[in-house]
Amino acid sequence: MKQGMTFSIMHSFHTRTQGAAAAASATASELPVQEPRHVRLSTGAQMPILGMGTAAVKSADAIRQALAIGYRHFDCAEFYGNEALVRAPCLLF
Repeated sequence: MKQGMTFSIMHSFHTRTQGAAAAASATASELPVQEPRHVRLSTGAQMPILGMGTAAVKSADAIRQALAIGYRHFDCAEFYGNEALVRAPCLLF
């Protein structure tokens, strides 16, 4: 076998395997990532991971809008002094 022929066979093999690897990695990078949306609490209940902080909320409308777009987890504290404001839209939802 001539040296040039060996080179062309090896080059062809190398190009094909690199192309397949590149196609496989491109396919893998295009796959959607399935991230968890909830965590399971010790009680067995599930809690949404994404939540809305309510420390600066001064209007029940903000809570209504958050509920409308999908929020189901609101970070509340008695210290904020807005519990009734946050609670009312949740009860009506």
